[in-house]
Amino acid sequence: MTKNVTNAASTGKRVVGGWHVTTRLGKGGNGEVFRAEKDGVVGAIKLLGQWNRVPGRVARFRDEVQAMRQCADIAGVLPVLDANLEPVAGAQPWFVMRLAHPIEAELGERPSLRRVVEALAALA
Repeated sequence: MTKNVTNAASTGKRVVGGWHVTTRLGKGGNGEVFRAEKDGVVGAIKLLGQWNRVPGRVARFRDEVQAMRQCADIAGVLPVLDANLEPVAGAQPWFVMRLAHPIEAELGERPSLRRVVEALAALA
């Protein structure tokens, strides 16, 4: 298997496993999350950081994806759409989940406490 992270020379855009990576959505202790698109599907791709320098990091990343897949039928858990969890030939581990919408988009800028509680109760 070849590396699945490339830079498209003509556009300067990053492609990971066929997913066209664009805007960075966030960063945490385990990696970075970007908006990504493949074949008309929009998702959020999480790229595992420092996977080749920190022992056990790939195993924890695999566990994260497995837990998400096991909980896929629970409301509020985003489904895993695609993944490469094995660092074969130097490829960075990654997975793509459905793109979440910010809660502010649903609740508005200054929702009442009642509206927040109702929204959270609907997920419980």
